[in-house]
Amino acid sequence: MESVQLVMWYMGRQDPKQDPLPTGYKLRSFQEGDQGAWAALLNRNNQLGRWEAERVEGELAGALQRSGQFFVENGQRLVACAGVYDRLRNKEPCWEIGWIANDPSEVGKGLGRQVAAAAVRYALALPERPIYLLTDDHRLPALKTYLKIGFVPDLDHPTYIERWQLIFTQLGEGYSEYNSAFRRRIEVL
Repeated sequence: MESVQLVMWYMGRQDPKQDPLPTGYKLRSFQEGDQGAWAALLNRNNQLGRWEAERVEGELAGALQRSGQFFVENGQRLVACAGVYDRLRNKEPCWEIGWIANDPSEVGKGLGRQVAAAAVRYALALPERPIYLLTDDHRLPALKTYLKIGFVPDLDHPTYIERWQLIFTQLGEGYSEYNSAFRRRIEVL
């Protein structure tokens, strides 16, 4: 049985810190014609299912805020992406930061953080709503990024506390401040 995805919430109304991009890289929003390159990026990421231009078209026709879809490109190649979606969560309107992906050949350059932070900044400029994302336990590099941006673990599902305890053990000492904040939250529960 597949486990329930982890939920993380962006706390506060402050823009996340934006580091400079490496030389030769550019942050930009969606442009008509990106569909094929976007699908190829998601497929190279190899963690978010199989994608074709038609599936991307479905995203564009759905809850995605088109101008809130961000990419990092290197030359003409899309190498990271994240978007802002208009969703309901627990019957409440929210902004979801979704389909965050990085080209595996570009890992370690902070590109996932760039697009996720751009999406959060975009969502913060929209009508005020909670901002969240969904992720998986095994996506440790992504979890590191989300914590650094300012997302915090949701603890509402019965499995979340135990799963996050294991995740923080796997993340190690470099994430002790986040683990300490997490432990203070579970003490209150």
